Amino acid sequence: PPRETEIFEKPSFENFLAKPQTLTDHLEWQLGLATVEENIRLACHSIIGNLNEDGYLLAVDESGRETPIALEEIAETGEHTIQDVEAALKVVQAFDPAGVAARDLRACLMLQLCSLGEDDCFSMDIVRDHLAKVQSKQFKEIAKAMGLQLEEIMEALEIVKALDPRPGQKYNRAA
Repeated sequence: PPRETEIFEKPSFENFLAKPQTLTDHLEWQLGLATVEENIRLACHSIIGNLNEDGYLLAVDESGRETPIALEEIAETGEHTIQDVEAALKVVQAFDPAGVAARDLRACLMLQLCSLGEDDCFSMDIVRDHLAKVQSKQFKEIAKAMGLQLEEIMEALEIVKALDPRPGQKYNRAA
């Protein structure tokens, strides 16, 4: 007897297109690949769950202002030890996108410089010690404070300008 011919549905083209991932999905996926102790993994979930759209570890207070979330608060609400939360923060901060899980712009930019291997350069010194002056464009003052030429400062700032002050945003754009 003739064999029944099976009808195979060809997968639709849409299935090959990457689904837009949220920042949370992207970080959870990386966590799934990471080798970390279970108690630290649980603390990582708590940290990832507390990131805002830009990828910062911030909460909105009663007056609507964003304020850094204390690690103690994450430990308390998630029933983790503070040591596990500190270890988890290091794990999540090592994930892509660089700069994620920082509690302020300075930390975000410093994490990105570290990920680029620029942690021992003028750019790092500028971000760490002179960020307010960068924001108000006081480049001569920075050069004087660091004992460098203005050209050296401007060169170091090119690296800083290439960093992303809102690393989580690329995952939160509506497709």
